[in-house]
Amino acid sequence: MPSLTPTSPRQVKLRRCSVFSPTLAQRAPAEVRAQIEQQGIDISKNIASIDIYESIFQNTIAASLKIRETHGFPEYFPLTGEEFIIIEFVTDYLGKERVFSRIFRIRRVGDVTFPKNEERVYTIDLVTPEFFNSLSLRVLKKYDNKTCVEAVKDVMQRYLEVPDAKMAAAHFEDTAGQISAVIPNYTPLQAINFFTALSLTKDTPHESNFLFFETLDGFYFTSIRKLIMDAKGIPDADLPKFSVNANKLTGNEKVTEQDAYNTIIGLHQEQTFDVLVDVSTGVLRSKMLHLDFFGRKWNEEDSRYTETFKKTTHLDEYPVYAENFDQSVSRNVKIFIVPTNIAVANSAYVSSVGEQLTPQRLYESVVLRNRQLREIQHLRTVLDVPGQPNLRAGKVVILNYPSSRAIQNTTGNPSSPAVQTPTPYHSGRHLVTSVRHNLTQVSLGVMEYRMHIEAVRDSFGAPLIGYKEDVNDKDGKAV
Repeated sequence: MPSLTPTSPRQVKLRRCSVFSPTLAQRAPAEVRAQIEQQGIDISKNIASIDIYESIFQNTIAASLKIRETHGFPEYFPLTGEEFIIIEFVTDYLGKERVFSRIFRIRRVGDVTFPKNEERVYTIDLVTPEFFNSLSLRVLKKYDNKTCVEAVKDVMQRYLEVPDAKMAAAHFEDTAGQISAVIPNYTPLQAINFFTALSLTKDTPHESNFLFFETLDGFYFTSIRKLIMDAKGIPDADLPKFSVNANKLTGNEKVTEQDAYNTIIGLHQEQTFDVLVDVSTGVLRSKMLHLDFFGRKWNEEDSRYTETFKKTTHLDEYPVYAENFDQSVSRNVKIFIVPTNIAVANSAYVSSVGEQLTPQRLYESVVLRNRQLREIQHLRTVLDVPGQPNLRAGKVVILNYPSSRAIQNTTGNPSSPAVQTPTPYHSGRHLVTSVRHNLTQVSLGVMEYRMHIEAVRDSFGAPLIGYKEDVNDKDGKAV
């Protein structure tokens, strides 16, 4: 492997890229049928690039291959959509090798061009077998007194046939309470997303920011709270730390091998906040109406960003919006309506017959879920970095933005050197929401490995100056 520099991509070995299908061997000459049935057809030398995408907001991973060849695979095999592709590559990271092997199903072949003579270049889009199975099946089943995590595992095993190797116990978080529900002819992934929206964290049941997603390490059913809390006990020095010009921050002329992997090749901050979207979606302020259809009563409960930020889990200490800024927004700008039976449960009839009726406020955490899923995307940055095999969607990293002058310490001279410290607001812990693994072949079997990472931050490392609270603006609370 060549010597490392802060901005060079890292290299991996493409060990295998083979095409399989139930009928591929039958199309081949008799003398090679057995070999094709066992090993498939190796197309690795024709791979120009591999792109694998994983995101905490996407149920399954996706991939695409860029092919450059002269055989005419789409017509020679031919490729008809029933084929599977096995991709296997090996990374060498800090002296340790790690093998990745994954099976995909061909979704489509497209973007075909003919640069010269019989040579053609095209893209093969791939999906996981679980995604294909989900589109091919429907779930019509009643789940009675089950936890949400139990229901999710049942759908995965019974309908999607997910192997145990992709369902590690550590990747599945326990949920609070039990539910009874009928899945009305949903696809398996739709059913899983239904249970995901209803899931409440066990330690703090009011937080309901569960996600179901897949990475190269397998499937995850977990909350944003747990993703953040898992990193709370890890010192900053032990988390991946990405910096622009790492040698300038460390003061060293040369960077270590670890720092070279953590040096940012390209940085693009897509968004810091969008106040109009946050107002219209109820992030800053909203009202929930609990409707008791049988009791013909309703209760209202107001929710403010300033109040709930203090009660929910975040990457850092201070909110993105100044305290009490949300009082400039009407509580009626976004109204959520959920069913409840609280009036019936407290009725005189129920008390007279001695019946025990547990009050239920179904979906009562919908406002918090809406707010927390928006909060986690307040500060969104895209990074181009050297490939690291240990970095996955859902991991917490430290991102240091380029140094800038602090306004309170300005010298008045715009030509004065910038302060060589990370910015106090945007720099700090970020949650990786997506990773795009990009492998480009530079020679036969050798590929350059880069990652395009989306990292988000839902809070600041320094406080903003707050607004004076309007004591006459009282929030309503449901009883």
